[in-house]
Amino acid sequence: MLETSRRPQLPASSMPDSKNRSFEIILSEGFSMLALTVIVELLGKGNIRERTRRYSWRFTSVDGLPVASEIGTVPALDGALGKCSPGAVLLVLGDETEPARSRRLSAHIRQQWREGRTIMAVDRGVLALAEAGILAGHAFTVHQDFRTELDCRHPGLTPSGAAFEVDKRISTCAGGFAIADMVLSMMEDDLGKAARLAVEDNVLFISLHKPGAPATCTPLRTLTRDNPVLARAIEIIAERLDEPDILKSLSSELGISRRQLERYFSSTLETTPKKFLTELRLEKAARLLTIAQTSALAVAFECGFGSQSTFTKAFKRKYGVAPKNYC
Repeated sequence: MLETSRRPQLPASSMPDSKNRSFEIILSEGFSMLALTVIVELLGKGNIRERTRRYSWRFTSVDGLPVASEIGTVPALDGALGKCSPGAVLLVLGDETEPARSRRLSAHIRQQWREGRTIMAVDRGVLALAEAGILAGHAFTVHQDFRTELDCRHPGLTPSGAAFEVDKRISTCAGGFAIADMVLSMMEDDLGKAARLAVEDNVLFISLHKPGAPATCTPLRTLTRDNPVLARAIEIIAERLDEPDILKSLSSELGISRRQLERYFSSTLETTPKKFLTELRLEKAARLLTIAQTSALAVAFECGFGSQSTFTKAFKRKYGVAPKNYC
């Protein structure tokens, strides 16, 4: 069974209640175990990073009885729907098909909404928010698999097609690993960019979506599937970011001309090898500056920039601030 918030044993947060978040996570039959696992893992990592329980959660169902996920896993529950603490976040991971249960869930969502709580929904949980009547006038999204069902049941609602949306007190996510982006976005608002990046690094995750971004992504592996030379070029660049002159020897290592290498990058990635390399270097530099006590000069050389001035100019062009002022 999936453990609840009783682990890990961390001290209670000394921060004001407004700085902490408690979640009532509502599970319905067939909920996404992927979504639940990602949510709890990331919230737990946030607690560990802060060394205190900034996030807490409890699992509930409409009647407090166990429910199975879409893959058959049955988590331990903390109880039935009930009164939430004043600052609690309602996180809905499914909807109810049986009329009486659906009405009870809808009434609970509406009550929490009227009392000023933040409402989040993932996967089929978005349909539950639609059923509760709180989505009108708000930007929201839903997984493409449920779009037809939404259109039939609520023809006046139009989802954005984004991976996730945050509109005032309503946050919705289409599902899949985009839930990680939504949780990490919230974590950045709560704990700051350094905490978010530290958690991303800990779980080896790279954010793919921002609020409102399309619910599709094209990984480099897909783009380069038919061009093994370009795929190898990207691997070499990523592995050797600290080498200032990596591009000078790259084409010869691949057995192609420099012009051919530039054509590959242009036609497939719509960029140049130099711009691609600089982008990777700057992303690595930003991470180092936020999670390590390292000087800008050391970061510059660690990321392959030939001088601190070159690094500073490029960094400021991308992020709008000098490296020393980034955090």
